[in-house]
Amino acid sequence: MRHFLLHAPQRDDTPGSAYGSPMTKINNASRETQLYLHTLASSLACATQTPMPVFQISGPREDSPSAQRVRVLEQLDETLTGLDTVIRSKKVPPVGEPVATLGRRLIERGEVYDAVNKTYAPGPGFAALLDSLTVDAVAKLADQAIADGTISTE
Repeated sequence: MRHFLLHAPQRDDTPGSAYGSPMTKINNASRETQLYLHTLASSLACATQTPMPVFQISGPREDSPSAQRVRVLEQLDETLTGLDTVIRSKKVPPVGEPVATLGRRLIERGEVYDAVNKTYAPGPGFAALLDSLTVDAVAKLADQAIADGTISTE
């Protein structure tokens, strides 16, 4: 499996570049590279659509084994309820464009693939998707740090 590094955004304002791709060109790129990044964009779009419930036992351990068992079963019930909700939402037919298609379109629009020079630059929508995912993750971490007292808002 190949891994690709995407560097800091740089504009490609060459004539014929309709959008001016903000992503760095990937050298020695093939159609596999292009398809890999299309799949990556679709996967990222789908992964951020619905949060999956995670089973975590929180809080200190209970003194008695039976009390600990009750607490674990309660938290397991909450997680399974959340999982049931996610599964039921997946059975509902999608309205409008599938999220995977929208993710792929973000990278396709404005992409530049040069088969002769073997270079590829994703469309500017891919940079926007990555930026928005980064901002969302940082905001979530900041909210969590404020909630647990790591960061003070005063």
